[in-house]
Amino acid sequence: MAISRTTRTALDLIDSLRVPGAIDPRLARQVADSLRQLLEAGTFGPSDRVLRRRSRLLRRGSALY
Repeated sequence: MAISRTTRTALDLIDSLRVPGAIDPRLARQVADSLRQLLEAGTFGPSDRVLRRRSRLLRRGSALY
Protein backbone atom coordinates (compact mmCIF):
# COMPACT_ATOMS: atom_id res chain seq x y z
CA MET A 1 0.00 0.00 0.00
CA ALA A 2 1.40 3.38 -0.96
CA ILE A 3 1.61 6.03 1.72
CA SER A 4 0.53 9.52 0.69
CA ARG A 5 2.79 12.50 1.26
CA THR A 6 0.35 13.87 3.86
CA THR A 7 0.36 10.61 5.77
CA ARG A 8 4.15 10.39 5.59
CA THR A 9 4.41 13.96 6.94
CA ALA A 10 2.07 13.10 9.80
CA LEU A 11 4.11 10.00 10.63
CA ASP A 12 7.32 12.05 10.56
CA LEU A 13 5.72 14.55 12.93
CA ILE A 14 4.73 11.76 15.31
CA ASP A 15 8.31 10.47 15.25
CA SER A 16 9.77 13.93 15.84
CA LEU A 17 7.54 14.44 18.87
CA ARG A 18 9.11 11.40 20.50
CA VAL A 19 12.52 13.11 20.63
CA PRO A 20 13.21 14.33 24.18
CA GLY A 21 13.93 18.01 24.57
CA ALA A 22 12.17 21.31 25.12
CA ILE A 23 8.78 20.00 23.96
CA ASP A 24 6.25 19.56 26.77
CA PRO A 25 5.80 15.77 27.03
CA ARG A 26 2.05 16.03 27.71
CA LEU A 27 1.53 18.23 24.65
CA ALA A 28 3.65 15.94 22.50
CA ARG A 29 1.63 12.93 23.66
CA GLN A 30 -1.68 14.69 22.93
CA VAL A 31 -0.58 15.73 19.43
CA ALA A 32 0.80 12.27 18.65
CA ASP A 33 -2.41 10.62 19.87
CA SER A 34 -4.55 13.01 17.81
CA LEU A 35 -2.52 12.39 14.66
CA ARG A 36 -2.58 8.64 15.23
CA GLN A 37 -6.38 8.74 15.56
CA LEU A 38 -6.66 10.71 12.33
CA LEU A 39 -4.44 8.23 10.52
CA GLU A 40 -6.34 5.22 11.85
CA ALA A 41 -9.67 6.80 10.93
CA GLY A 42 -8.53 7.17 7.32
CA THR A 43 -8.91 10.93 7.38
CA PHE A 44 -6.05 11.33 4.93
CA GLY A 45 -7.62 9.91 1.81
CA PRO A 46 -6.26 9.74 -1.70
CA SER A 47 -3.91 12.52 -2.74
CA ASP A 48 -5.06 15.34 -5.01
CA ARG A 49 -2.95 13.85 -7.79
CA VAL A 50 -4.78 10.52 -7.54
CA LEU A 51 -8.16 12.26 -7.50
CA ARG A 52 -7.26 14.35 -10.58
CA ARG A 53 -6.09 11.23 -12.41
CA ARG A 54 -9.29 9.36 -11.57
CA SER A 55 -11.33 12.35 -12.71
CA ARG A 56 -9.50 12.48 -16.06
CA LEU A 57 -9.96 8.75 -16.57
CA LEU A 58 -13.66 8.95 -15.76
CA ARG A 59 -14.12 11.82 -18.22
CA ARG A 60 -12.42 9.68 -20.87
CA GLY A 61 -14.81 6.83 -20.15
CA SER A 62 -12.51 4.46 -18.33
CA ALA A 63 -12.14 3.94 -14.61
CA LEU A 64 -9.05 3.00 -12.64
CA TYR A 65 -9.53 1.93 -9.06
